[in-house]
Amino acid sequence: MLAQVSPGLQLPPELAYQAAGLFSASLAASSWRKYEAAWSAYRRFEEHVGMSFPWPLERDACVGFTTWLTQVRHLRPSTAETYLAGITKAHEIRGMPPPPGLRQARICITGAEHLDLTAGSGPRPPRRAVTLPLLKIMGHKLAGIGWSEVDKQTVWTSCVLSFFTSARLGELLAASEDRFDPTSTLVWADVTVRKDGSAILTTRMPKSGRAEFLDVFHFPGHGCCPTEALALHKELQQKAGLAASSGPVFRMEDGRNLTPATLNKLLRSLLEGVVDYSKDSISCHSFRAGMASTLNRFPHLASSEDIKGWGRWDSSCYTKYARLTLDKKRAIFKKITSALNTKP
Repeated sequence: MLAQVSPGLQLPPELAYQAAGLFSASLAASSWRKYEAAWSAYRRFEEHVGMSFPWPLERDACVGFTTWLTQVRHLRPSTAETYLAGITKAHEIRGMPPPPGLRQARICITGAEHLDLTAGSGPRPPRRAVTLPLLKIMGHKLAGIGWSEVDKQTVWTSCVLSFFTSARLGELLAASEDRFDPTSTLVWADVTVRKDGSAILTTRMPKSGRAEFLDVFHFPGHGCCPTEALALHKELQQKAGLAASSGPVFRMEDGRNLTPATLNKLLRSLLEGVVDYSKDSISCHSFRAGMASTLNRFPHLASSEDIKGWGRWDSSCYTKYARLTLDKKRAIFKKITSALNTKP
């Protein structure tokens, strides 16, 4: 991620590499993760509007980004402020002054805060983690809606894969229905199926700033096996002419991309009467938390390192996990399977 906002130093390669290391060491890893989230969000904003704004970012870019964060993504004004700090840091790294549009963007944040107060909105309900029973309910509800098999399987596969791999759905789905960024959207070339039917997904430009690999293993007996869902999804996408190697994995029958915003709306509709959104909320991010939540209930089955490694929550843990053999990854998933099959 640092390379994307660096000033492009005209130095010999070795010296430039060492300079990048100094940039990286200038802040704690937790700070870099916050900035990376902001930079990733900004890329998705540009993808959403179909425009690329020149740097330093002027009024339209900053106001548009802030409006998108608070009104389209429905993030808290405080989160939008944090993201603006990340964009400001990107300007600093590039040797630029703070964004000229920063003042107007903060006026928008103040407006968002006032709207929240006017609407009488208190603290948002906590985000609920998806559990295996809830995933099954989603599948049952989804099967009953009057969509094509292609569309239902697209949604179902995205949910199942995110749950079992602890993926961020932003790593898998396009941000816009009619366009996609091949550096941040899962495409079919990123999906490799092994001889035994298990698969590996290569996420492109994920939050950690490097390519990451998500293993997809068999989970039979519950009607939500991720390898079976992926295989059927690919078959239906191929029949519909949507499985181009360079194309997004998750596309609807009419060619539109499945997006996190679309999926969030659908989840709320599917779970009406099941989840009380005034007390809990289910969103795309709820799938990522599902596996960790399950394993935390059975500490005797998996260690904290297993949980962190599987979910890639800590960068130092990722470095260790990335070197694990396939056998070790299968062993962790066996613990996951045991936890899912254990009644609390």
